Amino acid sequence: MVKLLYKAVFLFLILTPEGVKSQVLINQMPINPVLFTSQSFWDISIVNNGAQLTIYLKGELNDENGKRISDAVSSDVVLGNGVTNIRNNNVTTIALNFNQGHPNAATIEQFKNLPYGDYTLCIYAYDKETGEMVAESCLEHTSQPVSPPILITPDYCSEVYTKYPYFSWLAPMPEIKGQQVYYSFKLTEVLAGQSNEDAIQRNLAIVFEDNLTSTSFQYPSTALPLDSNKTYAWQVQAKVKKYKDNETQPNNNSFRHVGISEAWCLNYKTPELPPIIVNKNTITYAVPKLYEDAEVTVTNILYLSFIENYTAGLMNYVIYDSEGQVVELNMPLKIEKGDNRYDINLKQTELFKHNAMYKMEIKGNDKEVYFLKFRYIEQ
Repeated sequence: MVKLLYKAVFLFLILTPEGVKSQVLINQMPINPVLFTSQSFWDISIVNNGAQLTIYLKGELNDENGKRISDAVSSDVVLGNGVTNIRNNNVTTIALNFNQGHPNAATIEQFKNLPYGDYTLCIYAYDKETGEMVAESCLEHTSQPVSPPILITPDYCSEVYTKYPYFSWLAPMPEIKGQQVYYSFKLTEVLAGQSNEDAIQRNLAIVFEDNLTSTSFQYPSTALPLDSNKTYAWQVQAKVKKYKDNETQPNNNSFRHVGISEAWCLNYKTPELPPIIVNKNTITYAVPKLYEDAEVTVTNILYLSFIENYTAGLMNYVIYDSEGQVVELNMPLKIEKGDNRYDINLKQTELFKHNAMYKMEIKGNDKEVYFLKFRYIEQ
């Protein structure tokens, strides 16, 4: 957001050799925070109400504490009578300096991004012949996201089938390279008659996690599990660390808030166990479900039933261990339309550990993903 507020604009009267007085005025354009280069200093127009004048420009970028971050000097500019649009086209930068003692200088120099914060960009015009300053203009600018964090999963007011869900969101945009964004996560109960926003603002947090550095959060196993009789609301707030005057490291107790997400609700639904199918040989087969909490115990052989309502082919499946690593089963499973039964001898593969948990994911031809968690017991 740009504050179109000129901190100071000075008009100087210059007595030219011809005895004609000149008035010079600088008009600055808003700063692009995601592409701040040396030429960004000169995104200006200059009004000269007098005779032709040759000038050069100096620019200075300061933070909200008035501490210098960068400065630049331009090549000569010839001002005719009227408006001269500089706009980076009619001038080059002949000197550019960064204050390496400033914590944001390296980010701006390397990534050409202005970290979220308040800045003042001042431009000074000097008469080339006399060296006298003939005009000055300062523009205040706030670099901040145009969009706050956007929640992704779980979906808005959806049902989850685990007491310990996984949450994710998108970072504020535009992303500023080189600047760490921190997140606060809050989940609370929604009481009768409350909106999601009211619950977030008024109720005590069931789970609150601060200073997260990633755009995801796994509900902790040490927290109270979700209750199927309650509705919950969750929200994410983004912030960056501020630098106080004379500091070169961020102040852990001083943050600038740069966006807050919507408040979404969710409900926990108690999952059903996979139905058991008994065939003629009294062998029980487990059926995968559309949620991840479906769990069975497998002894040596995984007896699996999968109903395909569309086309025949090969089953698209994968098995993960408890650490999320893929178990390379290398066992193609042919699938036919209708009820398919599989007797998968896991013991013979020697890939499965006794009393360990595994998760099987099957992508059906209906584009849905089906899950089956199982604990492997070897005998």
